[in-house]
Amino acid sequence: MMTIFLLVLAIAFVAATVLYWQYYGSKQKSHLAKTAAPIALMSMALLMLFGASCSNVRRAILRDPTVISDAQTALEAEQERLARMEQAELIKNISEEDISGAPILGNPNGSVVLFEFIDYNCGHCKHSKDAINAAIASNSELKVVIKNFVLWPQVSMPPAKAIIAAQRIAPEKVAEFNSLMLGNNLVPRGDDSNNLSEAELAKRINATIMGFAKQAGIDVKALEAEMAKDEVEMEIRRTRDLAIRLGLRGTPAFVVGDRLMPYAPQPSELIEAVAEAAKAVGKKK
Repeated sequence: MMTIFLLVLAIAFVAATVLYWQYYGSKQKSHLAKTAAPIALMSMALLMLFGASCSNVRRAILRDPTVISDAQTALEAEQERLARMEQAELIKNISEEDISGAPILGNPNGSVVLFEFIDYNCGHCKHSKDAINAAIASNSELKVVIKNFVLWPQVSMPPAKAIIAAQRIAPEKVAEFNSLMLGNNLVPRGDDSNNLSEAELAKRINATIMGFAKQAGIDVKALEAEMAKDEVEMEIRRTRDLAIRLGLRGTPAFVVGDRLMPYAPQPSELIEAVAEAAKAVGKKK
């Protein structure tokens, strides 16, 4: 408001100066003087109205100071509403390309789609495994699309590539492989773990992942060959681009229906969100 006040004051001052110089200086009403006159009068009128308005606002605030907090609450509510609208629009723009190439849990042909953004070394992602399993059990039409949003490339890129590669060569083994990697530590623990070189750390992480792959019944050599392909890297890039478009800053995060949950929900909350999305899908049919 102060900016507007100063702007109006400046306009009035400039217009009045031009009027004085042109009219009284030449003793003749020039075209510029005729133009400046109404500007000066209008600016002065606005200035007086603004001053009266400020005075009224001040009295209103002094009578009831809660109007400030009420205005702040209303502003925050409106900002949240606009953010949800923008979010919903972004979710609508998720394409089949964002699903193609990603690991799938649940029903691969399901009509209800849930996107799970994870990093295999994220503790909250590991704890979300139960919520995902509960959601899958609650609806036979649920397709869970795993999006590997890699936050720590050195330790999280190998498992991300491994699960994507597994989807390409052994999709029926993905669920067990995913469960093993989320249910266990992939990064070495122990007294010597902090002293490992990058090469040794990568070697140990890869050995752990391949051990889980073998346990899940996946051909390890075929998996390692698939992990090196460009298509696997492209899926990770697509996921990062999608996460950025959705405004995600970390993991886990879930998208189902028109809802975005950038946190680890309780199983009951995720089941409820899936049920709402299923109803919306049913209405569209």
